[in-house]
Amino acid sequence: MSKVDNLKAMLFSYGMNNRRKSKSSNVEYKMEKILREIKCEEDDCAYEQMLKSMWESPLLSQFLDYLLFPIGESEIGQGAFFPFTESLRFEIRHLVFILKFHSDKINDFVKYREKYDDYVLLNQYDRALDIVTEVKKKYGESLWAYECLFFLNADNSNNINRIMEPLVNSTCFYLIPAYFFELKNRNTISGEEYYYISEREMERWKNLWDENNDGQVEFYKYTVSGNKYSCNPDEAVGVLKFIARCPLIDQYLYLNCLCKEMLRHPQKGEVYESITRYIQELKEIEDSSFDTIRFLYDSLENKKKYTIKTGLDTAKRLFVLGKLKEARCETERLLTRYPNNVEGISLLAELNILLSDGYSPFDGTNLGMILKNLENVYGLASCIDDSIQKINKLALQCSFSTWGLGLMSCVWGRIAATNSDDREYYAKLSNIQHLDIETVLA
Repeated sequence: MSKVDNLKAMLFSYGMNNRRKSKSSNVEYKMEKILREIKCEEDDCAYEQMLKSMWESPLLSQFLDYLLFPIGESEIGQGAFFPFTESLRFEIRHLVFILKFHSDKINDFVKYREKYDDYVLLNQYDRALDIVTEVKKKYGESLWAYECLFFLNADNSNNINRIMEPLVNSTCFYLIPAYFFELKNRNTISGEEYYYISEREMERWKNLWDENNDGQVEFYKYTVSGNKYSCNPDEAVGVLKFIARCPLIDQYLYLNCLCKEMLRHPQKGEVYESITRYIQELKEIEDSSFDTIRFLYDSLENKKKYTIKTGLDTAKRLFVLGKLKEARCETERLLTRYPNNVEGISLLAELNILLSDGYSPFDGTNLGMILKNLENVYGLASCIDDSIQKINKLALQCSFSTWGLGLMSCVWGRIAATNSDDREYYAKLSNIQHLDIETVLA
């Protein structure tokens, strides 16, 4: 009998004997042993086949999916069906294949996330809230949804209390991040002040839990540090232990983050090698940013097979030809359709500086605010520090967005020392949203 068939039999036995505690405990022990053996299977093909068989089983699939789409706060982070292995390779492989088998749901979320970000940048908050409500209805609770809700309700204390109450009452897995989400949306707290507070608290917790935190502090550091999160590769396996308990949406966002973070480290080590080994399994995920990530981790030969995005090519060509007004018109047209396009935002700010005619597109929106302040940063205006803080604050409030990290990388890249490693890293991040010629050259 195969391991998967054994699991089916044990789950049936578990259900029949769930009132007889001693026998149920024995079954649970045997199930955990088999699940660990599956997860630690050395042969990648054999592992994938066993996981596929589990998902094709109506009996097993309900257990696999149960915690990936938590209906209420009490279901978040209650545990993972598969035991933790303490192996980076096996944990990253398992995360990748979980996402692979749910690529249709991830693709659906990617579309919702894009729409949400566009609505936020254009200050269409009612529509943005409708998106969050729809995602929660289809896929349950998520860290992404909580960040969105705290941002959209920042000026309504009653709504904030209603969001927090069930989290507090259920001592939810996401309670600590929720406190920090509320903090970073206060009008009285700047982005830099928030980063100082969050870093101080994480360091304090690390000292308190030093012997037994087992990756928990690093996990919470990831959830609350926003665009300034810096991954320690040595602690990645501990974070994966907690990520495995998270909803599917948050597992996907963490893998995105981990892949980007490893670009700042030397192209070696178990984390980088594991990502390189398994990331190409996610070709079915239709996310432009994730396509770029796969490109960056792929072999030189395979990179030739990727398709370069050309959305801004007309505007760039006009820019090179010195037709600045036409280039600006073309860039503005693209941003009207895709407000979250980081490269478009950056190019439009550059064009406004060069034209210096006082034109203010998207005035009265978050996108307009970003453009105005980005012009101050790029133009090294006397108010540059204040402008950086304004962009930083909004990007922090929307740290799980499609544009936040890329935009801040444009800013940090401009003020980083020439030829520094940081500048090279920020150049990659500022061009990672879409795979174009700048991505290849970065």
